[in-house]
Amino acid sequence: MMVGREPRSNRLRVLAIDTALEACSAAILDTEREDGVTSRSLPMVRGHAEALVPLIAAVMSEANVGFAELDRIAVTVGPGSFTGLRVGVAAARGIALATGKPAVGVTTLAALAAPFFAADESKAVLAVINARHDRVYMQLFGPGGRSLVAPQIAPTRNAIRAAMASPTRIVGNAAKLIEEAWPGDEQRPLLVSPGCASAGGGDSAAAMTFPFFVISPWAWLSWLSGASASSVSPAGTRDAEQFASLHAAAFGRGWSSEEFERLLIEHNVVADRAMSGPRLAGFVISRLAADQAEILSIAVAAHHRGRGLGRKLLDVHLRRLAIYGITSVFLEVDERNTPARRLYAGLRFREVGRRDSYYADAGNEGGTALVLRHDLT
Repeated sequence: MMVGREPRSNRLRVLAIDTALEACSAAILDTEREDGVTSRSLPMVRGHAEALVPLIAAVMSEANVGFAELDRIAVTVGPGSFTGLRVGVAAARGIALATGKPAVGVTTLAALAAPFFAADESKAVLAVINARHDRVYMQLFGPGGRSLVAPQIAPTRNAIRAAMASPTRIVGNAAKLIEEAWPGDEQRPLLVSPGCASAGGGDSAAAMTFPFFVISPWAWLSWLSGASASSVSPAGTRDAEQFASLHAAAFGRGWSSEEFERLLIEHNVVADRAMSGPRLAGFVISRLAADQAEILSIAVAAHHRGRGLGRKLLDVHLRRLAIYGITSVFLEVDERNTPARRLYAGLRFREVGRRDSYYADAGNEGGTALVLRHDLT
């Protein structure tokens, strides 16, 4: 059965396992049961290996679900304790192999974010786990649950910069640390929560199953397994040829693939791409200098324009720049390019300069370039 394709029966049974942090948790989702989720969680720093199998057996017995009846096994894959993660992943893999059912890896940060998207998927969520020494494990999710910033360890100040780019909910055991370090003159986060209270007492295994009751179960399973993740991702030299083709189609005189390749290998250049299957749908590329960045080029394929892809690309890109410690972003746009100016205005770029006759047109006076600035702090 394909993930994301509606099955003949709407019934879904998922075993969720979490051993990433200071608890050993297991939960069973059965969409035909009135109470829905059966879960147990034992607080512990060590001893996951001894506790997990009896815990799974107890939960499955309580839910009256056999291993052969499972549709999926979901397991947290970090960040977290290496020993704990190894125990959980090994158990999930063993059950998957024995039953012939798929195992789905879920970041601990995605498990934290899940119930908040189930409650309201229109606002961003920053999931954070304390990594000590003024650092956090973080993952930023945009509206609809798409990943804007991949799971990573970062200084607390960088996590704050990423969250300040737009109204954001902050969840996880480092949420209070973020709140305490939040600049006093900046708009406060929409929500600060240490855990998954809406999923039942902070049980992250139950949290992985909770959203099945609020949105389509198979759509949520697709999100957990990455099938519906954002198509925007970091770009590299492998993309130079497609970048050059799109750039040539979007602008009168395009840059060559060799020019793009030279740019993409520079250590201070950051680029993101949007893919539609194997084909490039859009890209944005910037050069960094100290705490500032200049967007060198942004392009969207003609048949993808007018669908919000340019905004999505820039949204992801600006948040990535914030992670690198960038505070101000500059770009130039032709004064006559009304759609682009509307896009930038919507993302709070403001005019800070003009360059007359900057864009040369054959047989015409060059168009004026507007210099725009966006502040990330």
